[in-house]
Amino acid sequence: MRLLLFVLLAVPMLTACEDEADATTLVVSGSVDLCDADLKACQVLPARGADVEVLSGGEVVESSVLDDEGRLELDVEAGTYTATISYPDLDLASGAPASASVTLTEGETGELDVMIEVALTPGQGSGP
Repeated sequence: MRLLLFVLLAVPMLTACEDEADATTLVVSGSVDLCDADLKACQVLPARGADVEVLSGGEVVESSVLDDEGRLELDVEAGTYTATISYPDLDLASGAPASASVTLTEGETGELDVMIEVALTPGQGSGP
């Protein structure tokens, strides 16, 4: 009876581990290169709260917002993905929105690093 109970409990756990090992994951990381013209200095910050759109084959796979660390993680099928990040409520004329692409094979974890470059003009504030 104990052996049967062990087998009944262990088989679903083994199957779950096997499924996770075969998962294809896409991690989108966004950052903002914030440059202050007055100080002549730049700082790279997480693009927290930025809008992100992930496409594959011209179709939107996910449309969301980056978390506090400037990240979004998705379980996806193998294929080619493009992620675009933007701050539509801010005037980011210097290079935004920004995008990057990656091709993933089955069971692979891929990361897209997307950076928005922002040049602050005098009196514009501290950015996103």
